[in-house]
Amino acid sequence: MAFKADPSDRIWDVETGQLRLTFSAHRGRVQSVLFLPGGSIASCGADRVIRIWDHSTGETLRELAGHTASVWTLAASPDGTLL
Repeated sequence: MAFKADPSDRIWDVETGQLRLTFSAHRGRVQSVLFLPGGSIASCGADRVIRIWDHSTGETLRELAGHTASVWTLAASPDGTLL
C-alpha cells in the first residue's frame, strides 16, 4: 500500500480527542503549523505558500506566495507582526 500525503491541517481538542477544524487549501504536504498571537494560525508546505487562517472558522485570511521551494517551518515575532 502506498502512502499518500494529505494536504490538510487539522485542529484537535487535546482533552477530548475530538477533531475541531480541518483546513484544506494546501496543494501537497503540509510541513508546519504555528499558532499566532491574536488567534490566527499559519501553515506552510510543499506548495511553497504560507497561509494564515482564522482559528475558529478555517477561513483563509492571507496567502504569502513567492517562495521558490517548499516552506518547511515557521516562526513568528512575540507580538505576531512578523512571520
